[in-house]
Amino acid sequence: KEMTCTVTDFLTLRTRLAFLNSAAAMEVAPKVADLMAKSLGWSRRERNRQLAEAQKALTQFGGSVPLQDGCKISAHTLSDLHALFEAFDRDGNGYVDYEEMKIMATQFGAPFKSEKEAMATFKTMDADNNGRVNEDEFVTWWHNKEHDKLRKDLGKTVGFSSDKLGKGSKSRGVMFG
Repeated sequence: KEMTCTVTDFLTLRTRLAFLNSAAAMEVAPKVADLMAKSLGWSRRERNRQLAEAQKALTQFGGSVPLQDGCKISAHTLSDLHALFEAFDRDGNGYVDYEEMKIMATQFGAPFKSEKEAMATFKTMDADNNGRVNEDEFVTWWHNKEHDKLRKDLGKTVGFSSDKLGKGSKSRGVMFG
């Protein structure tokens, strides 16, 4: 039997999404890793290794290729902030550290202009100032209404924003935004 055995293979050779729209491939990579891990019986460590390998490979691809017939490839593939947090948490330890934040900002097409800008954003995320951001801090940062360039750029890249997500019963969800 021939089947795809790596996230990189799936996103590059099997679906060719990386060639058509590397940003969309980057967005779906965490979900693909989750589905493949479940199907192939990967441990969390193997899932995270596969995801990191795919994300590294995807940085080698250019942007989206405009479709001539007016169709669009949907960018609404990250279902919620949990998936976005998991994408940032490259080592799967439940926290985003400063280096992970910088790497993922670049990979999501929102690189920082300076270390000072990166550190300022990280400090806004790291509410308890312990040098790492847990998922609750990440969600709180996302919903913070203060201007933050990374959050704004990510909102454009991943196709949802804190305004579209809303809170509680007022949430319209990302699929309907």
